[in-house]
Amino acid sequence: MLHLIQGSDIQKVLYRVDLLKKDGFKYFFGDFSTIRNAISSTSLFTKEFPKLIINLDTNQNISLNEESLHFFLSAKKRVDIVITGTSIKIPKKFEKAFDKKEVYDIADNKDIFKLLDGIFLKKEEATLRGVQNFIKKGEEIYLISMVFYIVKNMLLFFYDEKSFIKLKPFVQSKTRALINKNFSKKTLKDVILALSEADYKVKTSSDSKSIIIGLLLFIMRRSN
Repeated sequence: MLHLIQGSDIQKVLYRVDLLKKDGFKYFFGDFSTIRNAISSTSLFTKEFPKLIINLDTNQNISLNEESLHFFLSAKKRVDIVITGTSIKIPKKFEKAFDKKEVYDIADNKDIFKLLDGIFLKKEEATLRGVQNFIKKGEEIYLISMVFYIVKNMLLFFYDEKSFIKLKPFVQSKTRALINKNFSKKTLKDVILALSEADYKVKTSSDSKSIIIGLLLFIMRRSN
C-alpha cells in the first residue's frame, strides 16, 4: 500500500499518523538509498510485514521524484508505506499512484477552531450544535487532541514561560485572554483529568457521543 497524508493542518496530520503508529507503523529515518536497500533486503523483514512512515518535513534526504516513486510503487506489494508532510509536490504523472490520499488544510478545518472557541468561551448552545458533525464523522479523538492543544498552551503559560513566549503572538494573546476570563491552575488540573478520562472512555466504549458531550459540558461549566 502507498498512502499519502499531507496538509497545513499539522494537528490533524499528526493525529492521523498517531493512529497509524498504534496500528504498528514506525517512522523511517534515512536517505532514499538507505530505505531502498532496507526494503530490498528480505532478511530485514522476515518476522513481520513492514509498515513504514516517511515524514518528508523531518526527513529531507528523501523527495518524491520519479526515481523514488517508481521504487515505492514496485515495493508497495510487500511494504505498507505512508508518506506525510505539510506541502508535498507530486509529479503529475504520479498523481493517481497512491492507493489512498488524505489532505488536511487549515482552510478546510475552520469548524474545529470555531468549536474550540465555543468550548473555552462557554457558548454551550453553539458548542453542542457544532460538536455533532465531529461525532458523525467519528472524529472524537481528534477533537480531544485539539482541546488538549489549547490546554497545553495554558500549561505553558503557567509553568513554562520560556516555551510560552516562543508561541506565535496570536496564540499567546488568545491563551492569555482565555486564562483571564475562565481558567485558573486548579481548573486546568480538573480539565486535564477529565480529558484523560474521556480519551480512555472514547477508545473503549461504544457510547462516544455522551462521553464527548459530557466532557464539553464539564469544561464549559467547570471554568471560573
